Amino acid sequence: MNLQALLIDDDIELAEATREVCGLYSIDCDVVHDGTEGLRRAAERRYDVVVLDVMLPGLDGFSVLTELRKTSGVPVIMLTARGAGEDRVRGLELGADDYLPKPFHGRELVTRIRAVARRATARPESPGRLAVGAIAIDPSARAVYRHDEEIAMTTLEFDVLHQLMKSAGAAVTRDDFARHLYGREASAFDRSIDNHVMNLRDKLGRDAIVTVRGVGYMLPLVSGNDG
Repeated sequence: MNLQALLIDDDIELAEATREVCGLYSIDCDVVHDGTEGLRRAAERRYDVVVLDVMLPGLDGFSVLTELRKTSGVPVIMLTARGAGEDRVRGLELGADDYLPKPFHGRELVTRIRAVARRATARPESPGRLAVGAIAIDPSARAVYRHDEEIAMTTLEFDVLHQLMKSAGAAVTRDDFARHLYGREASAFDRSIDNHVMNLRDKLGRDAIVTVRGVGYMLPLVSGNDG
């Protein structure tokens, strides 16, 4: 069955070219050209992935993402201007799963669409509930709990936390995260992992995840979240 993607981008020529490339790789891509219509379409249909440009007429991409995250956990790839690092950071903070700078190669977008869709539907190899202190996750349901209260997570936030939970008490490097989440090595300028960790700390507690300087991140076996 083909993947179902929604592309929200006001560049008509680019959008049509992207639709054609996606079609060659078994991705059915609906295209809309403004934020308001994109949000309406995302609410009407169930998509595997939403590809969302930052600069849009009407509602901009950040506003669309904010509204979308109130009701949906659909994976979102943000399209940002090359060099606009602040846009990437903001998108990840608002719940985007990945980002791709413009201009981009169509095959790279196809690869990223497949990757985020696969992560969203994959069932981890370890189906049992994992618990560290006050934090617990149910991999089969992709659910996270803190003090038995369920905490909403994006696809990438869950996957980052799952990696940390499986390695609790030991550091997980940025390269380990990047290979698992994105299928590539971490770039020196790629701060996506750092932003997902920041979001997790906001949701689980500032001391939930420890920075191991020069290495990566660690979920301590005992933390202030136990109390």
